[in-house]
Amino acid sequence: MTLAETRQLRALLASRTRQVEEGGIAAVFRGGTPANGFHAQIAQGSRNPWLAQMICPDLFPPLRLCRYRSAVLEPRRHEVPNEHLGILEAIERRDPDEAERLMRVHIAAGREHLPAETRARMPG
Repeated sequence: MTLAETRQLRALLASRTRQVEEGGIAAVFRGGTPANGFHAQIAQGSRNPWLAQMICPDLFPPLRLCRYRSAVLEPRRHEVPNEHLGILEAIERRDPDEAERLMRVHIAAGREHLPAETRARMPG
């Protein structure tokens, strides 16, 4: 990613923090589109055409609902911002291996947490 792109990501994270402080987690999901989200900007900045052109338009919109559900549940709502910051810092350091590792951990944590938390909240 270029310096301008990493700065844009950092600004996005700062904006998201303000949105949560002012309007709660739902405020993050009310505004914007999947195309301007943290994950989508990283995919675009990767310069990987397959990732940016095939996965982003097809996969990110339905995952937006899952990300919202995960974001409002404890403890992920507090972990996700730190995970995003760690990924960004690895990208800024130009450490692709660490950025990939942290992104994989981030995605795995969301994938593991959401179904278990959703089942725990279901009646009966």
